[in-house]
Amino acid sequence: MRSCWVKAIAIVLLAVVLLAGIWLYFNIKYQRMIDAELARIRAEGWPVTAAECAPEPVPNEQNAAVLYQQVFQIDFDAPDPGAGSDLLPDIDYDLIKALREEPTAEIERQVQTLLTDPETTKALQILRQASERPYSVFPIHWEEGVALAFPHYARFRAACMLVSLRALASAREQRIGEALDWCRVGLRMSEHVAAEHTLIAQLVSMAMNSIIIVEPKRFLDTAAVSPQDARQMEFYLRQIDLNEPFTNALAMERAMYLTCEWTVSPIVLWREVWGDVIKVWPDDPVDAVTIAIYWTGVGRPIRKRHILQYLPVMRQIIKLSRQPYRQARAGYAAQEEALADIPASQVLLSKGQAKAEALAAAHRDQSMAEIGLFRVVLGLKAYKYERGVYPDSLEKLKETLDWQLPEDPFTGNDFVYRRQADGFKLYSWGSDLEDDGGIGPLEPPQKLWWGEADIIWECSR
Repeated sequence: MRSCWVKAIAIVLLAVVLLAGIWLYFNIKYQRMIDAELARIRAEGWPVTAAECAPEPVPNEQNAAVLYQQVFQIDFDAPDPGAGSDLLPDIDYDLIKALREEPTAEIERQVQTLLTDPETTKALQILRQASERPYSVFPIHWEEGVALAFPHYARFRAACMLVSLRALASAREQRIGEALDWCRVGLRMSEHVAAEHTLIAQLVSMAMNSIIIVEPKRFLDTAAVSPQDARQMEFYLRQIDLNEPFTNALAMERAMYLTCEWTVSPIVLWREVWGDVIKVWPDDPVDAVTIAIYWTGVGRPIRKRHILQYLPVMRQIIKLSRQPYRQARAGYAAQEEALADIPASQVLLSKGQAKAEALAAAHRDQSMAEIGLFRVVLGLKAYKYERGVYPDSLEKLKETLDWQLPEDPFTGNDFVYRRQADGFKLYSWGSDLEDDGGIGPLEPPQKLWWGEADIIWECSR
């Protein structure tokens, strides 16, 4: 009996030693492969840790964040940095909507009261000054990786709403040049946000662009724009670059994910990182035992294997990000298809990655289309100011310009332009890459949503 126990213990010890040897072999092997890939990434000039993503310090007199903080008043070292007061008024979106669509005397009075409030006036002056500075570097703790907090983004959105309202109010007083100038302030603030190379920063920046550009879509409908005002605004718009910040943001996302070394639970990763945007494993549930093994030391080789699968996927996605969405869409789909039949528990980090980044790339190009449409509209407005009518075609407009018209990022060709009575309709095909005839979201007869609709700019005269 005793010899049986000895044999059993020996077998168990042998199995433990064998399993430990296998664990050690794969742990070392995968780590060496990861180190080699990280060295390759570094050699290409990309960051591989969150700390390396931190922007370089800039002099205070060049740093817009110093001025923004006078308005935002955020303590980045506090447990809840987003708490606390600021100089930004609480703007009711219904007030802006009413001023755009059904401006009564009472609405006008409320807007005037809001914009002449001393704190609001002070905030607007500071925001304008900040927008003119070349850099914006906030005291963010970049070393925290995926746990990073960006409480200033909510403040930026609120500030963007205030600037948008100020532009609309100026336009209603027929000060079109001033209104366009406030649009520049808002778009420059958006550029400052995009300079923080994270994917959330790019999405916030794109949302800010939309908040600002909706105002000139309204007030330029019937307004005349002098060639001088049009030229100044167009010159600024043509310099906005959404491509480089987007690519840099993807590289930073990769670095921040690598920094945390994927020691968190897959469920936590799913809920905190992906949220409801991408369902990481809808048909492949990971049970509690697998999760427990994954995020303990026993699962380290598995995590490292996932990193090795994740890195080439991200390499390809970063490469695709340099292309327009219309060209890269097939590449994103191919990446997604290649991973579709693999159980999510085997490619945890990569599952859904291409789909998420394709959606972000489509949003980027939508924002580029909005900016491009804005530029063309300014050219058309200047043309009418000097000649009394809009041109019959964009070719006619080109003959009068000393700058090149932007192309539709979703076609690579000119935007679609059609005269309508005394005005015109100008539009982009949008991310479905189809010409829907200038039908916008929720517009009859198709009632299309954003991803299926054309991106439109109309002027009635």
